[in-house]
Amino acid sequence: MNRVMVQSFTDDGVTFVKMKVPCGKANCRKCPHGPYWYARYWSRGKMRERYVGKSLENWAKKSGGISEERRAALREREEMSAEGSV
Repeated sequence: MNRVMVQSFTDDGVTFVKMKVPCGKANCRKCPHGPYWYARYWSRGKMRERYVGKSLENWAKKSGGISEERRAALREREEMSAEGSV
């Protein structure tokens, strides 16, 4: 089973992708798992992908230098995407 993209949006050069992912266990009846957020961005000429977690708030915490305005914007985008309007 492959990963299934549920939704995505781009913010400040980073594309946030919400996906359901398989665990890799042969007999798993709950696959795919998630959805989980991933951040895709370019670094040193290569496309990188980092696991963010169930919430985009995790990205704001991991990135550290994100302003409160950016955190609020990410929260708002996540809420809009949960409602299906993104």
